[in-house]
Amino acid sequence: MCPREAKYRKEDVLAEIVEAYLETGIPVASQHVVERGLECSSATIRNIMAELTEEGYLIQPHTSAGRIPTEKAYRYYLDYMLDAGIERIKKRDRKIKKAEEIIEEKARETESMEELLKITADIISELAHQTGMSVVWGHKDVYLHGRNYIVDYQEFQDINRIRELLTVFEMSELLYELFWRDLRDRVDVFIGEEIGMPETRDCALLISYCGKVEGREARLGLLGPMRMDYARNIALLEEVSRELEDLWRRLG
Repeated sequence: MCPREAKYRKEDVLAEIVEAYLETGIPVASQHVVERGLECSSATIRNIMAELTEEGYLIQPHTSAGRIPTEKAYRYYLDYMLDAGIERIKKRDRKIKKAEEIIEEKARETESMEELLKITADIISELAHQTGMSVVWGHKDVYLHGRNYIVDYQEFQDINRIRELLTVFEMSELLYELFWRDLRDRVDVFIGEEIGMPETRDCALLISYCGKVEGREARLGLLGPMRMDYARNIALLEEVSRELEDLWRRLG
């Protein structure tokens, strides 16, 4: 096997493991990877998984268990393997199109652009089943919707973890500061330690730029577990934020 083929095969295995774990939350065994369609033997997959574990992309919670992705694996997946999935979802996800239609309808009914931003945070929260947030530059408070969703995820079943995250939701000024970091893209993703708070160590924070409200920059966000449907959530935020920016431009 040439070095380039080996690299691609290793990336394929990593992508399958990340996507399988995102779907199920269950450690992924080599046989499961084979069953997902990779044309490799279980022995080959096991060898690749061992290499990925040594390189810090996977961990094995128990000797006899499958592997789960690390923060390093999620970051690699987000940076190099996600774009195609995002584009597929934009084309086929009717809920995203429906969200855009609702936002345009609400824009005709709502006099305040800031109120429309909050309504949009509600919409993305309900669709993503995550905590939705909105913020406008210069206003120190962060609007939150869907705090209760954290208890639905197995990562946050421990009562102490729930308390920690509920405490974060009360830190309005700190959340506000998190929103105003530099963004590289329309939607930027911060995972685990990248968020900058110990309480969100096993979370992911998505932040999107969505234009300006009366000269002030506005942003939307989603906060949820690190094991989330990144492709769908990024597609949702990209399309909704563009819809808002276009509306504000047209409505002045």
